Amino acid sequence: MQNFVKKILFISPFIPYPLNSGGNQAVFSMIDYLRKIHSVSILIRAGHQKDIDALKRVWPDVGFFIYSKKEGKRKSWLPLRAHVLHCLSSSFTRKYNRIFFKYWPSRPNVDKMLRIRTLINLRPSELDPGYCEFVHNVAESGFDIIQTEFRELLDMCYFLPENAVKVYVQHEIDYIRRGNELAMLQSPTLMDIARYQQAKDKEISMLSRYDYIITLTATDKNILSKYIPEEKIYVSPAVIKMDRLVPFKTCTPEFVFVGGSDHFPNYDGVNWFCECILPVLKENLSDFKIYIIGNWSRKAKRTIHKHNKEVEFMGFVEDLHTFLNGKITIVPIRIGSGMRMKILDAVWSSSPFITTSKGVEGQDFTNGIDCIIADSPQEFGKAMVMLSSDTVLQKSLSENAVIKVRKYYNPEAMMKIRADFYDKFTANIM
Repeated sequence: MQNFVKKILFISPFIPYPLNSGGNQAVFSMIDYLRKIHSVSILIRAGHQKDIDALKRVWPDVGFFIYSKKEGKRKSWLPLRAHVLHCLSSSFTRKYNRIFFKYWPSRPNVDKMLRIRTLINLRPSELDPGYCEFVHNVAESGFDIIQTEFRELLDMCYFLPENAVKVYVQHEIDYIRRGNELAMLQSPTLMDIARYQQAKDKEISMLSRYDYIITLTATDKNILSKYIPEEKIYVSPAVIKMDRLVPFKTCTPEFVFVGGSDHFPNYDGVNWFCECILPVLKENLSDFKIYIIGNWSRKAKRTIHKHNKEVEFMGFVEDLHTFLNGKITIVPIRIGSGMRMKILDAVWSSSPFITTSKGVEGQDFTNGIDCIIADSPQEFGKAMVMLSSDTVLQKSLSENAVIKVRKYYNPEAMMKIRADFYDKFTANIM
């Protein structure tokens, strides 16, 4: 295995800064580690200039390639018709997403909400010609490894050079998530099922074009290995870097959910919680608070708070781990795959957590030992009531979870494993 300095390009659909989401934390932590041992560059779409400037100050030794729409329009090499189709497709998606948000959070319309969300996301997306050309041109600059992150960039496999090692980080298997959504429809049609299968086949086909795939959990690796050669798939959990563990503090009947509405599993989880679990909680607990951290639409916040005065939206919280400390974290997730960074945040905050089986899938936590797992509204609500009054169990779950994370998700060990993967991927280059 050859440990030479490698020239690595990371392609991300967003600026991994500030650290206000699990995705940002995962990308930031890994690049922050690797930039100290390799020559690292990052290609991102233009966003808030203040965030880009702040990240450049944090990473003075990282190369930045910033794509803007203006550049794409000026240099596009695809016909004008492709631009028109792309604009029409984007407009169509925006209109349907507005319809989707209209149905928040009326329970009788959940089937319609899921149908709109699922089917829209199964439609083939139009590629941005300017962005694809920009990626292609930057990727041709002699990188040893080119790594794309997140499902939004899976189809960049068509624009990367053959002579570079192409790596894709599978934060979430899209067809697993869509399958979860499809299964929740009351009466899926043959067309629904056909569209889902088409999207699954396309995802597997594009994954096959990469030299290596990195999944965040062994569960996802096992799922993908049914279709992709197992020797191409490596497991490397996402990392949350913590300078210190926040000491345990007894929890009062205060509960926290971490996650923004842009990520649909979060959106669905809060909808399910408000419509199905909160009534159970209200029947069994007289005084409690629910805090939701992350970016949520104004209409969703207004509607939820109108019917549930106990729910308070906090937006972005600067010191997340201090806020979580002394509160119980809830993870009412029903769909998706990958790794829940919100659980690692809870553990490092000494916040005991209650989750569904899906919420903790792929992470090695055990019901009753280091967390509570509850899959029905009745079980989930009663677990919240019970844990809020059992301070001994709170402390036990929190301490056991910390032991588990230190054993299996130690930040330095996880980052060293990822760095070793890159050495293996490039063993034949020199």
